[in-house]
Amino acid sequence: MTSALPPAAPSAPPVDQAALQARARAVVTPEHVADYQRDGAVVLDGLIGADEADAIHAELKPWIDATAPGEDEFSGHRTTRTGALVARSPGCRALMLDRRVSA
Repeated sequence: MTSALPPAAPSAPPVDQAALQARARAVVTPEHVADYQRDGAVVLDGLIGADEADAIHAELKPWIDATAPGEDEFSGHRTTRTGALVARSPGCRALMLDRRVSA
């Protein structure tokens, strides 16, 4: 498949700057650290709203749809792995600026 992919979805709504600033002021709690040390991951429930999630999905959909499944047992014949999400999605870039995500 050699079709050209479009740039990030121009119709996606802009990132809510006020919400981004509010998230940037948040800090990682001791509970987050304990969860990470215990489980190796942290779930940040409610980190973004449905509108932001929909916007990020719209930005990434062309690449997700164009990603072929793995070609071997290791990769998984029914598994797709779309990369460069931060480069392709302004919404993903905004999430990476959130101190809770990048901590």
